[in-house]
Amino acid sequence: LNEGIHILRMNSVNYGVVWTTRHKTDLINGVSRTMKQLVALFLALILPQIAFAQPALIDPLAPAKQLVVEGQYAEAIAAFERVRVQEPKAITPLDGDMFGAVYGILKDKDGHLLHCRWLFKRFPLKDDTRVEDAERTAKAYVMFPGASNKRLLRKAQEYTQYAVEKGKGGFLPWFYVAHGMSEYRLEHYSEASAWLRRSIHEEDPNVRSLALAYQAMSIYQRGYPDKAKGLLSEAQKAFGKLAKPGTREYTHQWSNVLTAKLAIEEATELMKQ
Repeated sequence: LNEGIHILRMNSVNYGVVWTTRHKTDLINGVSRTMKQLVALFLALILPQIAFAQPALIDPLAPAKQLVVEGQYAEAIAAFERVRVQEPKAITPLDGDMFGAVYGILKDKDGHLLHCRWLFKRFPLKDDTRVEDAERTAKAYVMFPGASNKRLLRKAQEYTQYAVEKGKGGFLPWFYVAHGMSEYRLEHYSEASAWLRRSIHEEDPNVRSLALAYQAMSIYQRGYPDKAKGLLSEAQKAFGKLAKPGTREYTHQWSNVLTAKLAIEEATELMKQ
């Protein structure tokens, strides 16, 4: 290309607009060589990228998520359920986890139960299941205050056990909390405390607030109300550091906020008894 431009400039400067046949031939030959090089580059580097590129994905749940951000929970669930019927493959375990919290906020026990039965059927636990998918599928059920379906609780425990056994890295604190939540729902309070204890000192307040709330409930159920109330107070302080509605951060973290909110409200009610 530089060679072609150079020839064009030389012809323009030295000969004005009067080009001889030789000049035209030189220009054409220079451009021709450049074009061949560009075509070769295109075939070698660019075409394979185009051939294997995936089309840009548009999240069909985007409108439902925006409704949650705006606090329109019933409308969000209606939009989510339409997608679940019309485009079930578009829903991921993370989506199931996120909207599980919305069912909780609405106190829609029947809708939540139907949602989680669908999730467990849609995402059965296999040897190659991603650990985070197992944790999210299970947490969608056990986060609901008073979740008590024994079959689903045992299934959730199996999923979270898989996550803590196979999980690694930064997600582990979340997996410990989810497994502690599963054990708590099964009324295995000592086991729940042992798992939750691993995450109550995490720096991330999203993890810490949830872990502390369930630890508070586990300790309360074990007969230590004063210690439990102290843990609940710590959970509330951690919750105060979470993203606030109306902020950009909240548009990405609303599910963590709602899940922690459910846990803290449940713990508060428990300790009034």
